[in-house]
Amino acid sequence: MRRYHVYGIGNALVDLQMRVSDEDFATIATEKGTMRLVDFAEQEAMLERLKNYEIKWSSGGSVANSINALAQLGAKGAFGGLVGDDAFGDFFAREMENFDIAFPNEAVEGKHTGTSAIVITPDSERTMRTHLGAASTMTEEDVSEEIIAESEWLFFEGYLFDQPGGQRAAQHAIELCKKHGTKIAITASEAFVIEHFGVPFRAAADQADLLFFNQKEAQQYTGLQDEEACFARLKELKRSFAMTRHSEGAWAFVNGQEVRVPAFEVNAIDATGAGDMFAGAFLYGLTQNLELASTTTLACFLASRVVSQVGARLEGNARSLAEKKGLLSA
Repeated sequence: MRRYHVYGIGNALVDLQMRVSDEDFATIATEKGTMRLVDFAEQEAMLERLKNYEIKWSSGGSVANSINALAQLGAKGAFGGLVGDDAFGDFFAREMENFDIAFPNEAVEGKHTGTSAIVITPDSERTMRTHLGAASTMTEEDVSEEIIAESEWLFFEGYLFDQPGGQRAAQHAIELCKKHGTKIAITASEAFVIEHFGVPFRAAADQADLLFFNQKEAQQYTGLQDEEACFARLKELKRSFAMTRHSEGAWAFVNGQEVRVPAFEVNAIDATGAGDMFAGAFLYGLTQNLELASTTTLACFLASRVVSQVGARLEGNARSLAEKKGLLSA
């Protein structure tokens, strides 16, 4: 038995969330529903335009959110990512400690912690402008071989491929997984990752045991628009994967077994973190040897709970919600 179920590697961020009107959103002149990396000054300028709105802090980062979900469900997680030596970094580290998630990396002196300004419009779409800060300095030296050797799974995000150091960190982590017999899971993160960093992403995906895509990412990865055709093409890769389908549920293919699970009815408020919760819950199910249908249903249900609130992390306890729904035993 290894010490950790999943070791996640990704960008350590603090989310700065605000709900704004369509009229005020129009003043920031940006494409709705996208995530883009920006410099500190550009992010500050956007926040200044929206300064009359209340900002909610919460720890974020795609894989960090997934590890948080996994920990809430009762599995043991570790997270590798870099924060700065500032108030945001302290906030992030405290939240990791509160959920008993191992967080071995030291704060980077003289660097800002990465922040993601998340603007939520009345249609529940979230538009993110992210300044990576300290997270952008991650390299292979920040990957813990000791934790990889003590983990059943490594899980990392496609966002790492945006930076040369992140690409080296991902490849080094893969090499260590091969050395220690640790399974590898990767989430595509955004379709633009595949579009702009397709060569290193596909090279990593070719070595993975499990891939996570949403519908747009699957279309970008396969070059096909038809959903059934995307799914069929992904099955030809002969590796496990899950494809989320927004308000239509999710399809999964694991070790040759296929399941299709419908979505849960929900009043969507904020789509932030739905895919992160899905991945965390899905990995929880795999590490606990749940049946694939049960695993996918659990992941869809908890993703539906996330979109019914503001923020990428559940305000309630994920396990308690799943137990009340009868998806996990008390």
